[in-house]
Amino acid sequence: MNRLYIKTLVPLLILMGLVALFANKGLYNVAQASPAASQTIQWISLEEALVLAEKNNKPIFINIYKEGSNGCKKMEIETFNKPNIIAYINKHYYAVRIDASSQQRVKFKDSEIGLQQLTQHIFGVNSYPSMVYINRDKVMTTVPGYQDPHDFEMYLRYFGKTDNDNH
Repeated sequence: MNRLYIKTLVPLLILMGLVALFANKGLYNVAQASPAASQTIQWISLEEALVLAEKNNKPIFINIYKEGSNGCKKMEIETFNKPNIIAYINKHYYAVRIDASSQQRVKFKDSEIGLQQLTQHIFGVNSYPSMVYINRDKVMTTVPGYQDPHDFEMYLRYFGKTDNDNH
């Protein structure tokens, strides 16, 4: 029985050693298999987005999330990781992420306000995740809840159009 065990174990150990060797040499790298896997949404601060949106007439997309929310996790995994979604947001929006439980204060419309107050009272957010679409400093709409990639892309395309776009 020991011989059978050794005959099975030795080739398995050799195979594992070769995989480890090739992985260290860069010959086998899962991350290189998908170039889109390294592409991410270019998140910036709300203040930076407001300045850039005013200057360049480009809308702002805000993802308001809460740690521990299943809908937020699902949105992150199933929607925000799609290459077409990433490319569209990066091209047509200034993207902002706001943690709904943050105590941070920001400048919005010439006033300093806490992020919790901003999201609840100005953006009308009462569930997570919520997506807010802003044109310069005017809130166009707030869309609550999880959105699958297809539905989310429809919102992105609708609110991502500006006067100087030729969609």
